[in-house]
Formats: sequence, C-alpha cells, structure tokens
Amino acid sequence: ASAFSSKPGSDEPYFLGPADGVSSIGYRSSWWTQFYCILWRSWLSVLKDPMLVKVRLLQTAMVAMLIGSIYFGQVLDQDGVMNINGSLFLFLTNMTFQNVFAVINVFSAELPVFLREKRSRLYRVDTYFLGKTIAELPLFIAVPFVFTSITYPMIGLKAGITHY
Repeated sequence: ASAFSSKPGSDEPYFLGPADGVSSIGYRSSWWTQFYCILWRSWLSVLKDPMLVKVRLLQTAMVAMLIGSIYFGQVLDQDGVMNINGSLFLFLTNMTFQNVFAVINVFSAELPVFLREKRSRLYRVDTYFLGKTIAELPLFIAVPFVFTSITYPMIGLKAGITHY
C-alpha cells in the first residue's frame, strides 16, 4: 500500500492530501506573502544556529587545507596538468556534496512541519523551496569561497583576481 493511496484520517503520518476542514482550492495568502514569511522564518533559522555556520566553515577550511597539501605546488607539465584536473574534480565534488548534505539534513528535520503546513495550504512548494534557498544562499556562497580561497593558491593555479 502506498502513502498516496491511503484515506484521509488514516494513521498515515505523511498523508499528502488536504487536511480535514481545509479547502483544496486556493491558499490562505498570496504568493508574495507566503514567500516573505518562509524567507523570514528560514533566515531566522539560519541566524539562530551560528555554531552550525562556524562548524561548516571550519570543516571546509580543514578539507581545503588537506586537499591543498595533497596537490601543493603543481607544475605545468603533463603530470601536473593531470593532477590539477584531479584537484578540480575534488573541488566540484566536495562543494557539491557539502551543499547537498546540508540541504538534506535541514529538509529531513523540517519534513513533518513542511508536510503539515503544506497540507493545511499555508504555502506552496515553490515558495518554500525559493524561500529556503535564498535564506541559505549566503552560506552556499561563503563555503565554496572559503574552500577555493585556501586551495587555489596552494595548488598553484594561475594567480590573479581575474583568474580566480
């Protein structure tokens, strides 16, 4: 039996249909109001946990130092170019997985609240996604910036702000 086929009022905790007594037509507020409220709530959630931000930045700095020390001072011969390609691959995978795991961690913790509020038609999925993403955007920019600022000069990639 699927969660999508269960009946309203059943014991399924994550039933995706409308809540009892709530109309399935329309939302309780406009798109902009929904977006603003979710953005504000998400921003407060990010600010409420400064230790998490510090841990993510420290973790990023440590991994960057490790990768930078592995690929330290590459020369531009055939082996060096292959090593630089490998380091760029590690750049991309590390930054991608850090952000993906951060999103998965936050969303899985908020899933019951999200489903309850979505079922009550308090907000749409797109406003939730955009609000959460924009609230966490400074961190999504800061973490790769810290990582690249450490590893880029250690590896010996082309110097200069225009190449960074």
